[in-house]
Amino acid sequence: VTASISGNVTEVSAAAKDVSKVMEVVSMTASESNGVVKEISASSSYMAGEADRLRQQIGGFMEKIRATG
Repeated sequence: VTASISGNVTEVSAAAKDVSKVMEVVSMTASESNGVVKEISASSSYMAGEADRLRQQIGGFMEKIRATG
């Protein structure tokens, strides 16, 4: 019985180590994903600003065309 208990404890310990390793990978992946999301968000904000700037420039250009035409 003692040998069986010892074997079970060893198996549980090994399984716990495996779970710990998997959780480390999950944590690293989540952290990396968070970084990518932040980069995408920053890029999206930049592109929205550029689109607004372009819209304003086109509006100004169109006003000049109307004024001369």
